[in-house]
Amino acid sequence: MQNLQEASALTAVLGNFTLTGLSGAATYSSAAVPVSINGVVTTNAAVSGGTISTNSTTGAALTVTAPATGHKAALLVWTIDTGGTERIRTNGFETSLSGAEIILDFPDIPATEAVAAYVTLKAGTSVSGTWTMGTSNCNATGMTPGTAVNCSMIPHPSVVSVS
Repeated sequence: MQNLQEASALTAVLGNFTLTGLSGAATYSSAAVPVSINGVVTTNAAVSGGTISTNSTTGAALTVTAPATGHKAALLVWTIDTGGTERIRTNGFETSLSGAEIILDFPDIPATEAVAAYVTLKAGTSVSGTWTMGTSNCNATGMTPGTAVNCSMIPHPSVVSVS
């Protein structure tokens, strides 16, 4: 009976979110998918040319300026909330002064949201000025977006390495 109760409170994306468009734009696209949050199903609307300029974890804009030394990387996590709204959560940019591998932890995800996709974003020493999520291209000078990973839940272990 315990397994049945756990299954009824499932939080997962129940389809392919199909996150695309990050390789050369400040915008993204995604597919409409059903989402189960604590066993209650909702569906987000498909997005074409969407922008999210605020980190839902902190409420602030996500920016990075040209690092004087080392490299920076961030893990951007797309979530869908109980109302079907897409959000981006991140712990922000982490720095590697030696240029070595950076371990990125998934941000805390509220119980009212399900993880739909994630992508790494690397900032090298050649970033020009200030890069800002939602207005700057993801592949602007010095920036390198990773491949989008569509998922139904947070993977285990919930860390991603970037070198």
